[in-house]
Amino acid sequence: MVILGVVVCLGWASGLQAQPFQNLDFEDATLVPIPGDPYNRVDFSLALPGWSGFSGTNQLNAALYDNIFLDSTGIGIMDSNFAFLGGVIQGNYTVFLEAGDQLGGGTVPASASLSQTGLVPTGTKSLSFLAATAGVFTVSLGGVTLNLVSSPVAGQSYSLFQADISAFAGQTNALTFTLFPDDPRQNNTALALDDIQFSTTQVPEPSSLSLLVAGVLGLFFWQQIRRKIA
Repeated sequence: MVILGVVVCLGWASGLQAQPFQNLDFEDATLVPIPGDPYNRVDFSLALPGWSGFSGTNQLNAALYDNIFLDSTGIGIMDSNFAFLGGVIQGNYTVFLEAGDQLGGGTVPASASLSQTGLVPTGTKSLSFLAATAGVFTVSLGGVTLNLVSSPVAGQSYSLFQADISAFAGQTNALTFTLFPDDPRQNNTALALDDIQFSTTQVPEPSSLSLLVAGVLGLFFWQQIRRKIA
């Protein structure tokens, strides 16, 4: 009986072990149409395994596929056959969020949120992701809104976003992307998202980046002045 009790306790403890984040590049999609769905949506849990989606506070069980709402809040997935916000960012699939009116809720604005709870790897210093946006969005970890630093990606319609999350390393927390609607609503806001990564590389402070740019520009102009004097 003692041995059995130990085995049961060990099994219970292993079940409590934190699970790592999964499907951060959205490539694990299995697209299963929902029979009779008026928007030709697919099963959310299969299209975006590991993730939960919300329209306002309502959890979504259906995801758009290569299609968008004209005025409602929703979350979807697209492949190379669809070019919303510039199309697929990387790989075969990119996820997108739309924020407008609550579907079936009249003219009540609702945010769109994509969330997953997992273990931030030990030694992590930063979070990065690629995104194209037409609206205001935030990213939170453990309920704390992250301070995002963005930089353009040459020749692309999307940008690289980074945030310092060194304080969360080794912890299990919810990672949440939230897109806000216009209020009062004028147009749907949108966010295309891909290639989320946890990294051991530190994010440069914006002030450091500014000093670096200023230094480079200063050196350039000084060289130009010297050439004119010569």
